[in-house]
Amino acid sequence: MRRRGRRGSGAHCGQRTRVELDPDCNPQVEAAEPVWPNDRCQDEQLAAELVERPDLSTATREGLAIVLTNVSEQSCSYYGGPGVLLLGADGTNLASRDDKILGPIEPEAGALAPGESAQVEALLTYVVTYDCTPAKVTTIRVLVTSDGAGPGIDAPADLQVCGDAWTDFTVGSLVPAS
Repeated sequence: MRRRGRRGSGAHCGQRTRVELDPDCNPQVEAAEPVWPNDRCQDEQLAAELVERPDLSTATREGLAIVLTNVSEQSCSYYGGPGVLLLGADGTNLASRDDKILGPIEPEAGALAPGESAQVEALLTYVVTYDCTPAKVTTIRVLVTSDGAGPGIDAPADLQVCGDAWTDFTVGSLVPAS
């Protein structure tokens, strides 16, 4: 005896003992979001934008947000914070994120559908805090692909750092953009 659900409800779908097509079986299929670590976001899927965040700034540190938008046609997943490099006009790495974590210690996994964005908050110590020679950052390079193996995602920047690598740059974990 075959159990039947309501027509089109999908209640009986997948409960068969043999393979057969059933015209009454119309399950409601929802698009599943990628779950970490499946379908990890790759650098090539994302675009980056650097946004000033005065609400995060302090007397000695400038508040920033790095917004990453999925520009591909496929959803992807993320976890934790990206690698971030601050580059000069000649491509020289002037600073990179430090080992401190901004925000929650335990990050949460997330997913980005096409067109959706996630952001990471960051704090950059003002150059005047140090006795150093200033250098101008013209590009911020975000590394999302695992192990930094991807090309990175470049965004224009206009920041000042110490030219002798004495700049503190703290980055948080990726969270859905607000």
